[in-house]
Amino acid sequence: MLAASALIALLAASAAQDVTVEPQPDGRLRLTIVFATANSEMYVRAMLRLRQAAERQCRGRGRPVSEGALEANRVPGRRDRLALSETYACAPPAAN
Repeated sequence: MLAASALIALLAASAAQDVTVEPQPDGRLRLTIVFATANSEMYVRAMLRLRQAAERQCRGRGRPVSEGALEANRVPGRRDRLALSETYACAPPAAN
């Protein structure tokens, strides 16, 4: 379980990037970004931002490994916005 100070640090680090980080009880991280659905380029940018945020969150603990499921949900009251979420685990570096 993450200490309160670690959780605050995680949220503060992610706030500047518009990515919300939700630590899960099993140690994984659920990352969410809300973006405008103007065109397909926005989807790609949102996916890249999630991956970059996962890399920052896993720094020093291994490499980010996606669970494989990317979830897109409409933001209530905002037809032009989607919330894109993905869950990552920080995998320890492979032994050589």
